[in-house]
Order: sequence, then structure tokens, then C-alpha cells
Amino acid sequence: MMHRTTFGRRGTVGLKVRRKGGAVRVAVIGRGFGERVVAPAFQRVDGSEVVDVVSPRDAVAVDALCRRTDVDLIAVHSPPFLHHEHVLRAVEAGHDVLCDKPLAGAPPRPPRCAMLRRRPGCCTS
Repeated sequence: MMHRTTFGRRGTVGLKVRRKGGAVRVAVIGRGFGERVVAPAFQRVDGSEVVDVVSPRDAVAVDALCRRTDVDLIAVHSPPFLHHEHVLRAVEAGHDVLCDKPLAGAPPRPPRCAMLRRRPGCCTS
């Protein structure tokens, strides 16, 4: 997979992900903003396909989603206090992750967040 971030008008950010042999398969963690806004936005992008949307408060569903092998990108749009847990689960399962801010929540969890920065190709800000 190749990733490139582009900046559009008014500071909007677009993530271009190219995948050999078909659409980028996206899964969303989040039934509020994730389901209403993020999933439809990915559906409108040529070359992407939303394969699942799960509730962030359903730990069994989140675990099952992270174990899926037919997912290329997991978009985390859960409540902020769950971001850290969901991002780590997805990264540890080998998925690319797009996370709504804040990543660590309050109070910050620097040791495990620092682990993310050491992974090849990982960008945190």
C-alpha cells in the first residue's frame, strides 16, 4: 500500500491510499459521527469501500473487527476516552489507522503512545 497525505482548501486533509487489486477496504469504529459522516464520506471516494461499522462500546465487536484480514484501514471515531485503546488494538493487529483527535485522551499515556511513533510508516501528531 502507498499512502500520501494531501492538503486541500481551508486546511482539509485527504488521505490517498492505493491498494493493488481493488478498493481500499475501510472499517469504522463509531456509531455516531463515524457512521453518519465518516462512513458515507469513504463510500463516496472512488477506490474505497466501507466493509463494516461497529459500536465503540461493544468490545467483542471491536476485537472481531481488529482481527479481520479483509480490512485495509480502520477509522477510529469513538468517544475520545476510548481512542487510545482502539488505536492500539488496531495497530497491534497490523492495520493502518486513521484516528479522530485526541489520540491519547486525558491523562496522556506516553509509554504506549510512544510505541506507535517507533513503528515504521507511523505518523502521529
